[in-house]
Amino acid sequence: MGSFPTWGFPDATAAVPPLSLCSCCSSPAPPAAPSTANLTEGCQIIHPPRGRGIRYRGLTPDEVRSVRFLPFDYEIEYVCRPEREIVGPKVRKCQRDGTWTAMGHPSRCLRTCPKVHLSLENGQVAAGAMERVPC
Repeated sequence: MGSFPTWGFPDATAAVPPLSLCSCCSSPAPPAAPSTANLTEGCQIIHPPRGRGIRYRGLTPDEVRSVRFLPFDYEIEYVCRPEREIVGPKVRKCQRDGTWTAMGHPSRCLRTCPKVHLSLENGQVAAGAMERVPC
């Protein structure tokens, strides 16, 4: 996978893992786009709060900073810092009425912690598989 411009992280062109593998941070959802219909320009761009990122496919960091609206059917992807997991919609799409999908459901990043599965074998504790779970 190549690098995509990602707004919100120090290195705006860092390669970000696919969303199904990303980890996230804990902060409130971004502010909702205006609820008034905008039938000519698209959807107002969403900029992520500190500690979280949004992947804007096909846009350079300069374009992300200067654009005010994104076209209809454009999709943004939320990404999170390592050791964090996204909860809520990972992707939002610009709808024909000028709003983003699922804005009533926040996209948040939650910190994850290691969890080791232990078992008792012949009186000895044996470590099994390890996974990451919300803290």
